[in-house]
Amino acid sequence: MSGVFKLYDIRGVYGQELTDELLYKIGYALGRYFNNYESIGIVRDIRLSSPRIRDILVETLVYTHDVLDFGIGSTPEAHYLAKVYNIPVLMITASHNSLQYNGIKPINSNGNDLPKEEIDKIEKLTYENIRPTQKEGMLEVIEGAIDIYKKHLKEKFKGVSGFKVGYDPCSYTDVVFNLPHSTYSSVRCNRILYKTLVRTSTRVLSHLLPLRGRLS
Repeated sequence: MSGVFKLYDIRGVYGQELTDELLYKIGYALGRYFNNYESIGIVRDIRLSSPRIRDILVETLVYTHDVLDFGIGSTPEAHYLAKVYNIPVLMITASHNSLQYNGIKPINSNGNDLPKEEIDKIEKLTYENIRPTQKEGMLEVIEGAIDIYKKHLKEKFKGVSGFKVGYDPCSYTDVVFNLPHSTYSSVRCNRILYKTLVRTSTRVLSHLLPLRGRLS
């Protein structure tokens, strides 16, 4: 069996370990696994292979589900949308892995990652390779999904003030650099930031240590 089925997700080098042929099988398997739901959502990161994986998932999942395409987003956004819509959401990402990787993180309707035993079930269904014969669902593109998440963040931190915030954009580099992971990977970004890490840590500690002293 393939080594792409990991502890909490499905991940591998796209085009080598994670081939289109395997992705079709995984898509049908995910449709069977989440058969208690009428709808399933998809969020994708900005790797160049993510649109192709999205297309394969849509093509396979519409046999069993209505598919809600939430577009480009982050993994925390995918977790939140799963809870808001009360549906499973598939996050297309390889997280911190370098540019040649990609994958699928299945998220349950409660907003949690699937545990290893559930990933194992999806792997078993994948290699049973059962393909539905009649399409039952349709695709719906959801505009403004990120605005739902932004509103949640604003409400969550409403009234919080007096803090200095540091931001590391490396898991979502397009926010600052407007470049996809395939050309500006988190590995390259981490190398650049390494030189500033000591300086940043010093600044953080310079704010924390006086506070700690006052509380002791």
